[in-house]
Amino acid sequence: MIAATDTLDDNIFAAAPQLRVISRVGTGLDSIDLKAAEHRGIQIFRTADAPAEAVAELTFGLILNVFRHVSEADRAFRLGTWKSLMGNLLYGKTIGLVGLGRVGRRLVELLTPLNVKVLALELYPDKNFVRKHRIQLVSLPKLLRSSDIVSMHLTLNEKTREMMGDKEFGQMKLGSVFINTARGELIKENALVAALASGRIKGAGLDVFSKEPYNGPFLQCPNTVLTCHMGTYAEETRNLMEIEAAKNVIVGLRKRRP
Repeated sequence: MIAATDTLDDNIFAAAPQLRVISRVGTGLDSIDLKAAEHRGIQIFRTADAPAEAVAELTFGLILNVFRHVSEADRAFRLGTWKSLMGNLLYGKTIGLVGLGRVGRRLVELLTPLNVKVLALELYPDKNFVRKHRIQLVSLPKLLRSSDIVSMHLTLNEKTREMMGDKEFGQMKLGSVFINTARGELIKENALVAALASGRIKGAGLDVFSKEPYNGPFLQCPNTVLTCHMGTYAEETRNLMEIEAAKNVIVGLRKRRP
């Protein structure tokens, strides 16, 4: 099976007794019951490398959009309001990356020419990369207090689910920006809505939501930029992901042969 984000649990596996390989087009495995798959001898693959460039570039775009009010100005202009909105420079700011995997590292490389300071929370950092880019590894509270931009780049599991709630958003630097292109379930969405409404957080760029398609209070927040879980939706990237997924199926089936 070549899979997207559909939920694949033991009921599905029971209905497909010949299933031996699941190749996920993407990186997240939170929609797959991994224990049930292991019990039934089903191999799981994902396209870990291909999406990083596209997701990192969208993250970069969301940061600039929020900082310079691009979408907000576009909406107002189309409604007949000609008004130049005052924004901020990204140059020289401090960005806090919650997760420093493939996407996080590529984002650091994209931001390097802008002389940003990078803080990161990462349990298993690439030490050479950290040293080369002068990244400071810090605790989550310090990252939140010190960052002008907080960007999420974690996989979803029971430890990371709703790790950003009222307490954490309350710890963020006054007037900072929040970006999430990882998984919607990493945050308590109502807590972010409250932080945006209070002005604690100046703006947010969100590509992912706990329930998709999304229809909730973020739609009423003028200081948000919302996209439809399209982090990997660059033509070149999708081609690479689908080819990688097909190759993973072949690898998995060959492993089953005598």
